[in-house]
Amino acid sequence: MYVPENYIQDYFIRLDNDDTGKLDITVELNGENVSGKEIVVELNEINKKITLKTDENGIAHSSKRFH
Repeated sequence: MYVPENYIQDYFIRLDNDDTGKLDITVELNGENVSGKEIVVELNEINKKITLKTDENGIAHSSKRFH
């Protein structure tokens, strides 16, 4: 089995509990050197592309308002 050096361990895309016009996005990478990696999330249904950057633990998070 081949597993790339870095891969998506887990992700969540959900409506904010307090503001249904806001999306909460979290992506967690696993692997080597996961800090500072750019992740692009494309939401074709609402024609949006969001670029995130991972922290030192390989986790990227965004909370954005969409209309």
